[in-house]
Amino acid sequence: MSELTKKDPLTGEPFTPKRVNQRFASASNRKKYNNLHANALRKKRAIIYGPLNKNHHLLMKLMEGKNKSVFSYAFLEGYGIQFNSYSHTMNIDGDRYNCIFEFIIMIDGINNKVTIKRYGGF
Repeated sequence: MSELTKKDPLTGEPFTPKRVNQRFASASNRKKYNNLHANALRKKRAIIYGPLNKNHHLLMKLMEGKNKSVFSYAFLEGYGIQFNSYSHTMNIDGDRYNCIFEFIIMIDGINNKVTIKRYGGF
């Protein structure tokens, strides 16, 4: 292969680029290559995003029109909330709480109660 030809990353075919930064022999090869990589990444992330999105959807339904509510831990488990899937943590008054997007999850393990607060971060 001379320095005027390149190898297409998708098909491996040699081609003569029309631009200096051209990597693929055709636009369709570029799109297919990028879609294949995006789909593979989406499948890997689905393990995390699936339960997280489900939790968020359930909380949006449960907290509709409310900014703060207290529920029993057993009720939320029965409702379908998975307590092992969070989007981030937040520090409030020196305590760290797990969050699911705009919802802060405050678990009281002694009384088996869960306080859910909505905040304006999203």
